[in-house]
Amino acid sequence: MLTVLVQMIAQELQLPIEKISVTVMNTEAELWDRGSSAVSVTNVAGHATLKAVDQARQKLNATACEYLGCPPDEVTLVDGFFRDPDGIAPPMPFADVAARACEGGQPVTGHCRYDSWERNYAASFVAQVAEVEVDPRSGKVTVRRIASAADAGIVLNPNGAGGQIEGATIIGLGGATMEELRIADGRVLNPGLREYKLPTMGDLPEMTNTFIEQGGGPSPYGAKTVADLGLLVASAAIANAISDAVGVRFDELPITAEKVYRALQARGGG
Repeated sequence: MLTVLVQMIAQELQLPIEKISVTVMNTEAELWDRGSSAVSVTNVAGHATLKAVDQARQKLNATACEYLGCPPDEVTLVDGFFRDPDGIAPPMPFADVAARACEGGQPVTGHCRYDSWERNYAASFVAQVAEVEVDPRSGKVTVRRIASAADAGIVLNPNGAGGQIEGATIIGLGGATMEELRIADGRVLNPGLREYKLPTMGDLPEMTNTFIEQGGGPSPYGAKTVADLGLLVASAAIANAISDAVGVRFDELPITAEKVYRALQARGGG
């Protein structure tokens, strides 16, 4: 999340990304806030960031216009320099304008609280293809490859978005092939991780991601939610691949080696 916010600030202020730092505050210094969650971080925190940056930018414009000789609303910031529209005055480096704006000892600040209660109807889309290998003698399922194609609006950080897709896909992989919560008479029978298997690095398949960027999202620059996309379809893709491999349709997750073995035996030995 913080990386995306840093990217937004760097984009709006035309600064190198290494010049931007984010300090995470706590309730000792600021008012309590529940934070951004539920795949809304880029949307909520992003809009608040852009509005706060715009406030700071307007203050810098007001300082720059005194030296450029043009109205503040005509000052442009391009490649780290404040410029007048006619190009008569020499452009001023960002650092010089910031220094002059802070001559009184106070920093240039912007502050925004973002509230939006309007329902958003912009949908993200994803498709996945899974390749599996099934050992007919034991029923063991090995997921070899998963390829994802997603429309998440404009992707602000490809590495971060790809990581979210892959992380969610791994959760779907666990639910599809191994994670099984056993309950009898209202009691959980596998109370620890020794009895509840989770995917490890050795279980992960090769994963590839493709993003189709069409914009249209409610988040800054047209981004849409991406966090849960891999989870939504991973189990279905894996289950379909297993069915295609062994000719048996499974309608219950997880599809464990034991279930596959029994299904093959019931069909006639695999």
